[in-house]
Amino acid sequence: QCPPWHDHEGDIKGIIISAEDITSKKDREIQLNKVLARFELIQQAATIGMWDWDIINRDIIFNAEYYEILGWYKDRNISNKDFYDLIHPDDLGGVKAKMNSALRGGAQYDAEFRITRHNDQKLRWVKDKGMIEFDEDGVPLRGYGAIIDVTEQKLLSHEQLRAAGENYHNMINAMLEGIWSV
Repeated sequence: QCPPWHDHEGDIKGIIISAEDITSKKDREIQLNKVLARFELIQQAATIGMWDWDIINRDIIFNAEYYEILGWYKDRNISNKDFYDLIHPDDLGGVKAKMNSALRGGAQYDAEFRITRHNDQKLRWVKDKGMIEFDEDGVPLRGYGAIIDVTEQKLLSHEQLRAAGENYHNMINAMLEGIWSV
């Protein structure tokens, strides 16, 4: 909008135009968008679910990988109850205790637990880690974090333990076969 400039008699004498060079602002915006796009690609490649929780307004945002890990359809409205319903009953108390500790001033949240995925009812292990931000009075304002599926690592660890136990058992049996009693 270019408003006219009037003299003291009300006659239009010109227009007032102002301009601002926003090249550097646009360059920064382009660079930021590139960084955000790279970050999103990394999240997708690593299958990292991200969450950002506005505690005061009770609003939480998830990325697509979060929905995928928990077996929900994208953009579904997820409540705390929905989330807790997926957690294995034997793990639920520990998860709630860790989150409550973080909300009471612990700031850090770190839990590994089993879930039953919503869509296919498969049992999966997940690692959920986050931070809580507080105001100057210690009131929790915001939480953010990441969740990853660690089922394959758990299965591998259990298989390695089983194989080590079997090797130990075979070694003991071989030793006992070589001992003679007279």
